[in-house]
Amino acid sequence: MIIQGIVEVEQQTVALLLEAGQLLCQMGRHKKASDLFDGVGHLLPHSGVPAMLLGNVHFAKGNLVLAEKAHRQAVEREPSRAACWAHLGEALLWSGKVEEGVKCCDHALSMAGADVSAKQFAKNLKHAQELGCFDVEG
Repeated sequence: MIIQGIVEVEQQTVALLLEAGQLLCQMGRHKKASDLFDGVGHLLPHSGVPAMLLGNVHFAKGNLVLAEKAHRQAVEREPSRAACWAHLGEALLWSGKVEEGVKCCDHALSMAGADVSAKQFAKNLKHAQELGCFDVEG
């Protein structure tokens, strides 16, 4: 299947690039992962996935400001993707923006036909918040 974006790209190629970026992040090669996700994001400006994964790289590095920014861009690009909302909620919760983070998780949970794993992630985040897991001192 060909994905329409700035240029036509095979879905398999996009999947391979996204997987490579996730592996780079797991290997601690955050700059290369960030560059890869940024590049795929330019190829597919209407997909929230590359921005969401870029936000996850920033989150892994502990940069919550950039993580939140990337996750907001993901939600803006693809507001119908529950995973984008759940990951934004996570970044907000860890940033101390609890009320807004919970709202993002609630939004992910309320989405019809949404990804089951994204809904479970949002549910787990809410449960963790209820248990006080995000009550961190600066």
